[in-house]
Amino acid sequence: MLTFNLLQVLRVRWIRQPYGYLVRNGISPNLAHKMANEQIRAIRLDHIEKLCHLLNCTPNDLFRFSPGREVVPPGHALHRLARKDDEQQAVEWLTALHNLPLEELRKLAKEKKEGE
Repeated sequence: MLTFNLLQVLRVRWIRQPYGYLVRNGISPNLAHKMANEQIRAIRLDHIEKLCHLLNCTPNDLFRFSPGREVVPPGHALHRLARKDDEQQAVEWLTALHNLPLEELRKLAKEKKEGE
């Protein structure tokens, strides 16, 4: 089953007030409410495109696949949309980064730059 994965993408982008963010960026209040409360059953392509522009992501990032009643054969392309624990680990890692002292962040940035 495909589900909308917007809240996870917003968390990774450190956006803590989804409704306000969406409305400020041109999503109607009604649709923003549905998105922020994970009540989306259908979404227009222009909204997907707008979200991708806002969040610098791909449509694949906005959706999650989890096997439902229908059996999807192993190796099927839909399995690429399955989100695993690594996504939760990314959120936890970003949260930890957010709480680091500025000097530690500078050190990490310098190490990353030197490693490229």
